[in-house]
Amino acid sequence: MVNFHGVILLDKPLGMSSNHAVQRVRRLLGAKKAGHTGTLDPLATGMLPICVGEATKFSSFVLDAHKTYRVTMRLGEQRDTGDAEGAVIARSEKRVVTESALQHALQQLTGDILQIPPMYSALKREGKPLYALARAGIQVERVARPIRIMELVCEAVAPPDYVLRVQCSKGTYIRTLVEDLARSLGTVAFVTTLRRLQVAHYREQDMCALSDDAALLVPRYPVASLVEGLSRVMLSETEAVRWLQGQRLRLTSATLPPEGMVAVFATDFLGVGLLQAGVLHPKRVITRD
Repeated sequence: MVNFHGVILLDKPLGMSSNHAVQRVRRLLGAKKAGHTGTLDPLATGMLPICVGEATKFSSFVLDAHKTYRVTMRLGEQRDTGDAEGAVIARSEKRVVTESALQHALQQLTGDILQIPPMYSALKREGKPLYALARAGIQVERVARPIRIMELVCEAVAPPDYVLRVQCSKGTYIRTLVEDLARSLGTVAFVTTLRRLQVAHYREQDMCALSDDAALLVPRYPVASLVEGLSRVMLSETEAVRWLQGQRLRLTSATLPPEGMVAVFATDFLGVGLLQAGVLHPKRVITRD
């Protein structure tokens, strides 16, 4: 059994579910615990951060992170699922657009916008996922939700295909974004390929391919990378022992960070605590080997 705690940036292959990918990695490493930081659709490839060992305690801190995708938009057809697996539900003769029209449409969808989730999604209505209702031929009204598009640019053009790069907030549906973009161009479209390039601060070049050789599953990031966005509190080793035992600590340093969730360190990463009125409360702590 591999005694590893940290984050593997898996380059998830096409057609594999996120859960299947996690279980493959867990078995290959002989790890007791493993989990991902957010689902990547089977039809998408690319970055799937997998937390192993103690890192699983902190995976939620990346759930709300921004993500970057490369997506191929094909003009001229709309599919019920928004991607190549679905049935054609609309066609348009407009399969080529001018650069100026495309740039204007991209700018209109950049920033803080509202997006209506697609029927083919895992969102639930009265306990049932929307995709199950869609497969039964049932359409229900969905409420538009606020999202943020930080970057939306065209990287390559080979009509009717347009390759886009998208940096977006949590909760963004790329298939819907593509459909909305096509609508603003006076046509219809669907997604032919989708690849996730980045999650939070994790870099594309640090991804590793899924292999049957566990030695090739290279851990790139330590557990503490999952809480990089939190302020830090440093403890002495004596304080660290007490805190890891579940004790609250009153801190007297004049340089304490603002109140709230903080990452706690001594000689190494200890976990996450809640700092209130100078008292550090343990919330999630590392189990030292």
